[in-house]
Amino acid sequence: MATIGKITPELKTLIAKSARDEVRNTSNDDTYYAYIAYTDSEDYPFHDSDLSENVTDSDLINVYKNIVTMHRVLPGGVSRVIRRKNWVKNRVYSGWNTDTSNDSDYYVMSTEIVQGVPRQNVYKVLFAPSLTASTVAPTGSSSLPFKTSDNHWWQYMYTITNSDAILFMTEDFMPVPERVSREESQTVTSGTSRYDQLQVQNNAISGSIFNVRIKHGPNERPDSDKLRGFTSKNTVKMRGVDGTGATPTQVFKAIATRDSEQSAVWKFEVIQYGKGYTALPYAVDSENDSELKCYRLDLSPGLGHGADAGDELQARDVMLTSRVIPLENGFADLAVGEFSMIGLMKNPIDASTNLIGTKDYYTVAKKITCDNTALFSINDTFFKNGDSDTAGKVIAVSGKDVFYINSGKLRKTFTDSDSIISTAHNNVIKKATSAEIKFNSGKFLSVDYLEKALQRSKDQIESLNILLRL
Repeated sequence: MATIGKITPELKTLIAKSARDEVRNTSNDDTYYAYIAYTDSEDYPFHDSDLSENVTDSDLINVYKNIVTMHRVLPGGVSRVIRRKNWVKNRVYSGWNTDTSNDSDYYVMSTEIVQGVPRQNVYKVLFAPSLTASTVAPTGSSSLPFKTSDNHWWQYMYTITNSDAILFMTEDFMPVPERVSREESQTVTSGTSRYDQLQVQNNAISGSIFNVRIKHGPNERPDSDKLRGFTSKNTVKMRGVDGTGATPTQVFKAIATRDSEQSAVWKFEVIQYGKGYTALPYAVDSENDSELKCYRLDLSPGLGHGADAGDELQARDVMLTSRVIPLENGFADLAVGEFSMIGLMKNPIDASTNLIGTKDYYTVAKKITCDNTALFSINDTFFKNGDSDTAGKVIAVSGKDVFYINSGKLRKTFTDSDSIISTAHNNVIKKATSAEIKFNSGKFLSVDYLEKALQRSKDQIESLNILLRL
């Protein structure tokens, strides 16, 4: 039987993890490269920014001929990432609940100084009092949930290491480490961030309840008579009951208050979190055991809060990073000018071996060595004397060497001894050098046109970050 089902956020999270694991897998022959391409809006086949537009083979050929360099993404250069959300004093946060989306402010990154060294910790907001700002930053790496003096409950999730911050931290995104595996747990070192994360995993409380909120059904509003009139009390002490009739090991307790009977705005304070609940917990009035049907209690996911940071923080984006050092591998000559296209490619073919590329760096732009010092400027176009269909656009010049991309017909190439002309001057090609990657080899995984070109410089390290939204 075949079915067509709706893709859930959980499946997208799984796909993101699979993509991350695939790039890190060193047991197969696949390799991944971030590529830099020269272009302008006239060259770019998707310049209208229509993300729904079909990508044709001819489009990709046009991209391929503009590629300048390729830089390998090493196994350590990939991570799942989530939106960066710095803890901000006096901001109202959302306590985690079963309806929470990744867009909600239910997690934060908080920076603390430990022995003079900044430590960037990520915390999950288990409970945030209604309409109450967070005034006390969560700190520390306790494996158990904790409550700050502003009545917020938090769960430490993990610490962003310095190396991960360098590779995957941007203004908008931050990395999420994967769950510590059973195998890794045997060798993890005490005092490290992975050890702290392992302690959180090991101490996660399954069947726990930290959050209470107003129940919003499809036909229910917070100001409806159904919700407002359930009780005449302005202060309600409640406790959580297991929907299966089982006895929890620790009963959830909270207090709900409002200003008046006419008010639909309830404020909550969690007095004691619950644990050992099985399913469908509900709230009752502690004084008369009547069910409080307009309140919803949220049962922790899976093995409990902190058991799997990637899943719990809905890490559905993957970032791939390649650190590019211009002084290495002959790249310095091309680390000039600007580029406005970047993307990811799988398994380009090395022209010298006819096998899948494995080098850290490839020059994909073609090169000619002239008989005299080349006086071309970047973006100049030159032609084969007498044949305007054989043309190249200059992207870098170093002495007699000219790097270029094909701006003429694909079937037309420059060869040794060709005489070339431009508006600036003439030369004779002493040596024509082809690209180090076979043309049109490999598989495009992403193509991104940058509306504002980025400048390259020989005296800086480039960090090429590619984000895959899955």
